[in-house]
Amino acid sequence: MNKLAVITGASKGIGLAIAQKFAQNGFDIVICSRNLNDLEELKTDLEAKYKIQVFVKQVDVSVKVEVLAFGEFVLSLNKNIDVLVNNAGVFLGGTMHNEDDGVLENLIQTNLYSAYNLTRAILPNMIANK
Repeated sequence: MNKLAVITGASKGIGLAIAQKFAQNGFDIVICSRNLNDLEELKTDLEAKYKIQVFVKQVDVSVKVEVLAFGEFVLSLNKNIDVLVNNAGVFLGGTMHNEDDGVLENLIQTNLYSAYNLTRAILPNMIANK
């Protein structure tokens, strides 16, 4: 049985490169991003190139209920979770004195709380399976 890696923000950039590297090394992967089409294309590509399973779920990590639903989705696979990469994040450039209200809250929700909430959701599985 292949090991399992869970990667957020895996449809572009660093997350995509991380997903590809784990796939190359024989890991099954669970990936999420906001763009389901990109996820489905990546799933098709990786499963065709490597003897692995790819599980996908569309998730906006800035929304706590979606992060928790992703955690439940991962756990519903009934597989040991070997690696968690909280990669999803956003950078919104600007200056504090004239940025829109709520920018800081969005950054914190996306870049910090999403990782915290997903880790809390699946960490008991990881601990139980060492």
